[in-house]
Amino acid sequence: MALIIGLVPILLVLGISGAVVYLLVAREARRKELVIELPIPTHLKDHFVPLGDKNTGRQVSGAIRCSCGCGDLAVWSSNERRLVIPVCGQCEKIFLLFDAGRHGWNGFVCGEDPLVRSEPVEEFCCPKCGQSSFGIGAVITSQGKEDFCRQALTGEDDLTPEDWVNAFDYIGISLRCRNCGWTDRRWSRQETL
Repeated sequence: MALIIGLVPILLVLGISGAVVYLLVAREARRKELVIELPIPTHLKDHFVPLGDKNTGRQVSGAIRCSCGCGDLAVWSSNERRLVIPVCGQCEKIFLLFDAGRHGWNGFVCGEDPLVRSEPVEEFCCPKCGQSSFGIGAVITSQGKEDFCRQALTGEDDLTPEDWVNAFDYIGISLRCRNCGWTDRRWSRQETL
């Protein structure tokens, strides 16, 4: 706001062309204000594509894609969907979407592992058509960087301020069948605190 007010005298001198400068500077100022750190965990940086304009430093919604760019993914899971592993339908790359023993506050910060690692991982198939190619959506919420730094950086471990993105408190995973359109917006909902 101060930047915009400071330009008013310049506009009077420059006239119409000054209005163009004003709009460009104001647009750039808004862009700078919109640059915020989103709570995208480091293991998902190459796979999470933020969607929409309501993402904040405490919540982000987006699509999950393979690092090759493909969004057609098979989904494997175990432990009541507390371990979720997509497999790319194009390049067949396997990557980890969520592991309750490694991700989120309890897994990352506290080191708690609630998973039975011997439980088999099974491919999820669409309950409507039986196919296994899905688009995956995700919502991740966090208490934010400031809260993470205040609560977790006690000096007793190797955590850094940049680790806040890995200490999220919730992940919701939705699936949409690429074949028939069947959708489950609540396929997996996991609190990690």
